[in-house]
Amino acid sequence: MKIGLTLPSFVRDIETPIEMAVSAQRAGVYAVFAYDHLFRTGIDGVRRPAIECFALMAAVAGETRNIKVGSMVVRASLRPAAVVAANVTALVAVAGGTRLIMGIGAGDSQSVAEHDAFGIPFPQLDERVAALRTTAAAVGVAAPTVPRWIAGTHHKLRSVAAEFGGLNVWGASPDQFAVYARELHDANPDAIATWGGLVVFGATDDDAHERARRLRAPSNAIVGSAETVAQQLRRYEESDAEVCVLAPVDASNAYNPLWCAVVQENFRW
Repeated sequence: MKIGLTLPSFVRDIETPIEMAVSAQRAGVYAVFAYDHLFRTGIDGVRRPAIECFALMAAVAGETRNIKVGSMVVRASLRPAAVVAANVTALVAVAGGTRLIMGIGAGDSQSVAEHDAFGIPFPQLDERVAALRTTAAAVGVAAPTVPRWIAGTHHKLRSVAAEFGGLNVWGASPDQFAVYARELHDANPDAIATWGGLVVFGATDDDAHERARRLRAPSNAIVGSAETVAQQLRRYEESDAEVCVLAPVDASNAYNPLWCAVVQENFRW
């Protein structure tokens, strides 16, 4: 199983995520991922800025050479399919067709506040699923070699994932993920199942749990040393997860790429 790392997208200084990506490449991490948000509201209620997803991916692709660069995830409810396809075409010109991963989603309840803030309509589920399918198809035409991971747990979204050959599930427990992965492979044996979720690393388990307490990390975050995190991810590997994308709660911590590399190394043994 391969390990991905989400970049610190909710900052004003683009050098921070670029340096994180370069460090991840140096450490041997499989891939880095940019979020697609207009802003982020912290647990303190303060609205934080967000670097636009495609701009960040392009910047990272331009400053790295072999690490894969992905989206986690582009929202089909936010951009027309033609705009997404054009952006992907530009990214291929920067990074090449073998380095990109396009995670694509339909948006969910957490997207509503962002849409409302900018007066962007947020359609009902069926309309968003239709937009997702159109967007995924357009990306396939624009860049046939770029894998498309369809994000979501709703059965309509998982159906689209089977159609396009890739599923990304965020935050699901190992048991839940096993069910989704099994159903995906029943529908399309060649499809890949991937998982993403929050993590709090530490030099030791005690250090990690203290960080989690201080950061007020959600209860579903995986907490521990890199070795402990790898052990907890084993159940996802056993359920045929090909990639696990780790999203550190303290996203700007400079040690995150090194810890992810240790996790990945555990799966080579």
